[in-house]
Amino acid sequence: WTGQLSLARGGTNKAMTASAGSVAYSDADSLELTGVGTSGYVLTSAGTGTPTWTNPTLLPGINWWQRTSGSLAPLNITDSLNLGATATASALVHLAGTSGENSFINTGNVGIGTSAPSTYKLQVVGTGGFSTSVNSPIFQGQAAAVTFGNASYQTNISGSSVVVNSLTGMIKGTSGTLSAITGTAGYVTYWSDANTIAAEQFVTTAQGGLGANVTAGGIGEILYSTGTTTYDSLTAGTSGYILKAAGAAAPAWTAPAALTKTDDTNVTATLGGSASTALVNAASITLGWTGQLSLARGGTNKAMTASAGSVAYSDADSLELITGSLQITSWHLLM
Repeated sequence: WTGQLSLARGGTNKAMTASAGSVAYSDADSLELTGVGTSGYVLTSAGTGTPTWTNPTLLPGINWWQRTSGSLAPLNITDSLNLGATATASALVHLAGTSGENSFINTGNVGIGTSAPSTYKLQVVGTGGFSTSVNSPIFQGQAAAVTFGNASYQTNISGSSVVVNSLTGMIKGTSGTLSAITGTAGYVTYWSDANTIAAEQFVTTAQGGLGANVTAGGIGEILYSTGTTTYDSLTAGTSGYILKAAGAAAPAWTAPAALTKTDDTNVTATLGGSASTALVNAASITLGWTGQLSLARGGTNKAMTASAGSVAYSDADSLELITGSLQITSWHLLM
């Protein structure tokens, strides 16, 4: 026969030329063949019209993704990604698609380097790095020792109140270990060596102090040493009194009249000075002593009363005077 086998008889009712990859479709009265599509393209319906091959990345309302160089991204590159809800405020995970927009994970815990994060919102198994700062009210380590910084960088701990575990007092570092330094209220602190602070109730003489509680008794008191490292004070004396040494004992205030020289040994008075600094200036002074001047000092070592015609002679320890008449019994003159 001539013509084409009808659709009712199982034909195409159309004279067609086959092409590898063409797809048969029906129009109003026959079957037709599409053109050969590009590999990876999809067949898009045109309603009652001829279907066409379409790039799947260009299908509106169907494909929201694009794959480029092995990476998957939204077809609209500025779209954000929500998981758990369509609204950003209700989403469990929100990944921002625009600069400056916040991203968040609002469920469970996040693990990096682990598939089973524990009770921490963020658990990093391995070494983590922060280029600027970490803002946290609590930093807690899981190992026996926590290391801050390294030998190449400075580690700063700052804040209005820095608390280290249960330490009370000032913090001291010894070979990398922090310890607390405590003391007694009112004590004086000083460096006992290059790395140690010590405290004393009173400033020692080695530090320029008095070594004891030498309370000021009032105007005019005198400090004196009671030992090689201790001092005490002598209260102010009576006006006109002078300070009298007592050897290694404490000195004492003494009335000048109480100073008595009982012999003439080493009795020396030296006066000197200029008109403005003289020891004696526009005044008089009387020196004397009680007792007798010894023979060694040119005296008689005896209290004697002179009589006209008396003759001095020596006994065992002094000179004496013979009083009365003198009778000569011998006329011998020895030369």
